[in-house]
Amino acid sequence: MVGDLVAVVEFNLGRWAAPCPTPYCRGADHYGIQPAWLGPPRIGGLSLDAFVCLLACQRAYPARWPDAEMRKGIEALLGVRPDWANRNWKPPETLHDLLQENADYDIGVPVLEPERGGRILTIGDDRILEGMDALLEGAKRPELATPAVLNAIGGE
Repeated sequence: MVGDLVAVVEFNLGRWAAPCPTPYCRGADHYGIQPAWLGPPRIGGLSLDAFVCLLACQRAYPARWPDAEMRKGIEALLGVRPDWANRNWKPPETLHDLLQENADYDIGVPVLEPERGGRILTIGDDRILEGMDALLEGAKRPELATPAVLNAIGGE
């Protein structure tokens, strides 16, 4: 591994990826198998522990990921966005930031029981405290609530 630099992991275009921390390198790579819409399948240079700049400078660095609970929250909140090109997160954004972006663009969270009052989603800055199951289910369903519903379910 090279020096003290670290590859900081972000969520980019609906997948986990990291830009190369080498100064002036424009390389970046993803975690897992490359999505088909990006080209031929290949395994990316990002793992849970390290980043290897496979497409540019070929250097290796430790990878800094958000913790597991934060990753789940990021994936859930971005998963309800209908366009993969808008599924992006970078540190130091919080889950509140993502929820607000969703509301700003009329992307709500699912209302599975519209007649029920109270909250179905409670979030902290770095984890979903309540309602993860409902949010994950909503990412699979097209009928999403509008921001007008966010106050009833715990949004700002």
